[in-house]
Amino acid sequence: MREYTTVGRVFSGGKVTIPKSIRDAMRLRDGDLVEITIRIVEEDKDRETAKPPV
Repeated sequence: MREYTTVGRVFSGGKVTIPKSIRDAMRLRDGDLVEITIRIVEEDKDRETAKPPV
């Protein structure tokens, strides 16, 4: 099994996307099950004072 790594931003609602180049290389299709590991790579300066969403 091939593995790919990428860095991306989190969108509204906590959504992230898999880049098209990786989707194409892995020949992903709708409904495919993938394993995703997430870690923060750059700490947000305001993270300490940020309030959780209501």
